[in-house]
Amino acid sequence: MITFSPSTRGFYDRTIHARVPADAVDISEARHRQLIEAQAEGKILYVDDDGTPRFRQETLTAHELRTRICRQINREAARRIEKVSPIWRQMNDARTPTPAGEARFARIDAIRKASNDAIAILADLAAEDIGNFNPTEQPAWPQESVE
Repeated sequence: MITFSPSTRGFYDRTIHARVPADAVDISEARHRQLIEAQAEGKILYVDDDGTPRFRQETLTAHELRTRICRQINREAARRIEKVSPIWRQMNDARTPTPAGEARFARIDAIRKASNDAIAILADLAAEDIGNFNPTEQPAWPQESVE
């Protein structure tokens, strides 16, 4: 049985979770799917007075949407940089330069440039086109590979 906890705003499956908050209310698997799909579409999950989870379409201004997508671009850049070289390796590469370290820094610089390029593209988009911008699938992102 799937449950929803208003206090944690989380879903729990009693067959998986050993601890389920006391305020959790039962919801059907179909309703759970609807709520998850609504969240994926950018709808806001909120709770009625009786603890029942509901959703509504979030209305953002063009500026708010650009700001949200900029954060997504920055998170995507950080994810890609972490794959190339975690911070501990970057520190080691900075302390003791090597050709391999220089190559990693060059790849990081390419990711940062792609991130800046994506933000510049986003800034130039017309308001009605912002919602179609996908920050993870920009052609400027360098090909991912890990050594």
